[in-house]
Amino acid sequence: MSKMLKETARVMGRTAVGCAKMASVVFDAVGVYSLFRFFKRNQTIILMYHGITETASVPDNFDGRQVDATLFEHQIEYLKKNYDIISFDEYVNNEQRGILKEDRLNTHNRVKRQLTITFDDGYANNLYVLAPIIKKNNIPIIIYLPAGLIDNNEIYWSNKVSFCIGRTERKRIEFMAGAKRIVLDLSNPKSRISALITAKKTLFNISETDRKKAIFEIISSCDVDFRDNIDLRPMSWEELKKLKKQLGDLVSFGSHTLTHPLLSKISDAEIIKELSESRKMISKKLVKTDHLSYPFGDYDSRVITTAKRFYSSAVTTSYGYNGQGVDIFRLKRIPVSNNNGMFLFMLSLFLDLGRYSEFFIRVYNRIKLLFHD
Repeated sequence: MSKMLKETARVMGRTAVGCAKMASVVFDAVGVYSLFRFFKRNQTIILMYHGITETASVPDNFDGRQVDATLFEHQIEYLKKNYDIISFDEYVNNEQRGILKEDRLNTHNRVKRQLTITFDDGYANNLYVLAPIIKKNNIPIIIYLPAGLIDNNEIYWSNKVSFCIGRTERKRIEFMAGAKRIVLDLSNPKSRISALITAKKTLFNISETDRKKAIFEIISSCDVDFRDNIDLRPMSWEELKKLKKQLGDLVSFGSHTLTHPLLSKISDAEIIKELSESRKMISKKLVKTDHLSYPFGDYDSRVITTAKRFYSSAVTTSYGYNGQGVDIFRLKRIPVSNNNGMFLFMLSLFLDLGRYSEFFIRVYNRIKLLFHD
């Protein structure tokens, strides 16, 4: 592409992104968002976050699960203005009793829908970056903890893989996925992100035994030090106690199992252990918990049956809203990604983009990546 064409493309890209943001502002000003909130007023939003960061960057944060702290503060500002942010306990208690709080009106007489905020995995940045923002804004959150990994200060395998492939100086690595050899090209940022996607998809679709071997190969090949990174490691029990003391009733805790496995791929006995022992450990070391988050959103009928024995609710990673009479053990959530920006974040709160979210995000980010300096 000639220099002139490239410059034209950049201008068009800036214009497209600018128009999208302007449209969002206009929608808010003329009441379009308020209208959609009104029509969905009897449905509760459960937002799904993971971590809030001041340092994580592409490619190790390519999936956007670590949301930039400044972006998060903008999101909270918007949510406080337009939504009734309630604790997860309050939401579940109301749902179990068949109670839906009357719509609250803000100073502009706009309907406020109910919304609750969840965090999965218990990253250390929840204490050092997230907690001050939560305290300043006085909003409630729930954090789901993989109790067995906290005891061992262990980092989730998916995070190890992302960080190692993202940060290694190697230009090419190989690993065995069962009987198949996988070769990853890491020669440039674009191929590195493709390699991360390939690696994770491959690891999700092999046996637990083969997965452990493959992860060991990847980490050994990359030769990257990921210890004591607050965007990767979970909080310790001492850090969790400090967080609880700092936030008080603004924070509650749920179970994310013991070791963060794919629950549908383990035995009945292992499912019982993962769900019961995690609840017991969190209740003993921190505070009583009655809520569960399925790791990777993975569950089957066996998992649901077992969850009902030990918990009063469970959240999934299925995209959507929760109306009256929702299955309390299949609660839907709206994921929040650092890749989306405020425009898609605001859209996701009143339009069910779940079925098409990947398309919208891909197109929006392609505009930003291809046409910006």
